[in-house]
Amino acid sequence: KKIIFTESNGGGENYCSKIYRAKALYRSSKHQLDEELALIVKSIAITPATQFLEDLAVYLREKIFYFDVLGKLEILIGDGSKFGAK
Repeated sequence: KKIIFTESNGGGENYCSKIYRAKALYRSSKHQLDEELALIVKSIAITPATQFLEDLAVYLREKIFYFDVLGKLEILIGDGSKFGAK
């Protein structure tokens, strides 16, 4: 139904990315109820240093960490903790 974004980080707090809080408001097809989902959205900040960071594969390493490493940590911990990207 609706997505609301608010910028989460101020200038100089996060050099490689822009961080946003998002609130997704939707209707559940299963329960026919309005529901809300809170998310953190991380996007590449376009700056003069962006190409330098891409050359260092910073974003690729970060993607591997979020999509692979954290998911494996969930398995190793084994207590139902959820860390990885969804």
